[in-house]
Amino acid sequence: MSLFNPAIVVLESTGGLELPLVAALAASALPVVIVNPKQVRDFARATGTLAKTDALDAAALAHFAEAVRPEVRPLKDAETQVLSSLVARRHQVVSIVVAEKNRLGSAIAAVRPRIEAHIAWLEQEGA
Repeated sequence: MSLFNPAIVVLESTGGLELPLVAALAASALPVVIVNPKQVRDFARATGTLAKTDALDAAALAHFAEAVRPEVRPLKDAETQVLSSLVARRHQVVSIVVAEKNRLGSAIAAVRPRIEAHIAWLEQEGA
């Protein structure tokens, strides 16, 4: 008989930091769902929880899981996870290039060569 038998484990998405835990839970055959933190925060506000502490966040997440019962979906296979990570990284690098190009427009002469070099390096890396 198991002493710990959760109906579902619900985690907020934290930019990928949750993935090792999700993998471990899935490997242990525990049902796990990753939810959007904004949904949980909006749910907490709608139920009157305005303060934000770790304890209140945990309680709000548990209440959200109980009330909403988010659907357990199969985890992405390893190849899809790799591809998703590569696509996400490319988006990050493209955003950095755009930001650097925006900075270039107002940069003083002494800084411009450094920004240009950074842009060239980022673009060489495949942005």
